[in-house]
Amino acid sequence: MDLALTEEQEMLKTAVRGFIQVEYPKETLLEMAAEEQPVTAEPWQRLVATGWLGIAIPQEYGGEGGSFTDAGVLFEELGRGPVPGPHLSSCVLAASAILEGGTEEQKQEWLPALARGERILVPAMTRSEERRVGKECRSRWSPYH
Repeated sequence: MDLALTEEQEMLKTAVRGFIQVEYPKETLLEMAAEEQPVTAEPWQRLVATGWLGIAIPQEYGGEGGSFTDAGVLFEELGRGPVPGPHLSSCVLAASAILEGGTEEQKQEWLPALARGERILVPAMTRSEERRVGKECRSRWSPYH
């Protein structure tokens, strides 16, 4: 079994690394971390503009239709930055949950919007034996869009 990256995956890796060097230099990332504020719309929109967020979403739902290896290459490089934002949780974890367990209507509604970065969906879980979900879960709105 050959686990080497394909030529296209190597090109993606190089492109993402270059994007991070230009759009998210170390100084910018340190400044963002020091502010301890949620990611604002501007950095999120720079990432959305690349079109990479739909890498793990099938083309029939507005994504790139890439493999999980393609997604791994992308998100490994974004994590190297580290580029902040809900890109992995929304565009891989939540998208995978919808693909595996969603109705066709839910797939049509959510997946294209996730691929375009227009909507953000972050999965949340609790242990099934816990019945105090309302007391333990909190949500906070963030202006990514």
